[in-house]
Amino acid sequence: MHLLYQKNADNAPAQKILAAAAYAGVEITAESCGENKASTDADFLNLCDPCGEYPVLELEDGSGVCVFGANAILRYVARMKNEGSLHPYGRTPFEASQVDMWIDFSSTEIDAANMPYIRMAYEKTISDVPVDALDKIKAVLVGLEEVLSVRTFLVGERLTIADVAVAFSIHWVYRCNRKHGHALAKEYRAVYRHYNTVMRHPKIHATMRKEGAVLGPLRN
Repeated sequence: MHLLYQKNADNAPAQKILAAAAYAGVEITAESCGENKASTDADFLNLCDPCGEYPVLELEDGSGVCVFGANAILRYVARMKNEGSLHPYGRTPFEASQVDMWIDFSSTEIDAANMPYIRMAYEKTISDVPVDALDKIKAVLVGLEEVLSVRTFLVGERLTIADVAVAFSIHWVYRCNRKHGHALAKEYRAVYRHYNTVMRHPKIHATMRKEGAVLGPLRN
């Protein structure tokens, strides 16, 4: 399998897929592609992602059989090896539903609240974000802090892709929010502990090093 993506030290959506694959023992070949391929290549648009966006997982080389969207790929990877002692998608149907719940939370709550800062970081602008942007991030972190203050992992007693999805969304909060990232890590300590637990897992940490990523918040 090939993961088509744009290699970037802060590309959390692609990195979480590679991290989950490393943790679960799923072999994926990472293939860094140029932006033009996704937006102008007719085969890519027809067979991979109709909107011309990365990441895309090509199941067989040159087959055109693909899964697009970071969270869809994340789920596919976990389902491939949801056995043995790891169970990255949970041990029961109930746990699998909880994993889905937290993956949705990572995108619809954390990423959505952080979107003004993501845009600012990736568009490399210095435009002002909405005045309530930080308050929206804090509102999400308050709820997550309460959950993580009484548990190590989000689902069950082992690391799952729920933890991976949430931790990488928090990674974006820390990395894109240059002005407040360090303060947020200090204020919401249970969230930061969970983030470190995921990112310091040996296989995930090795993946992040390979991708040239720097962990933790930027200091302003």
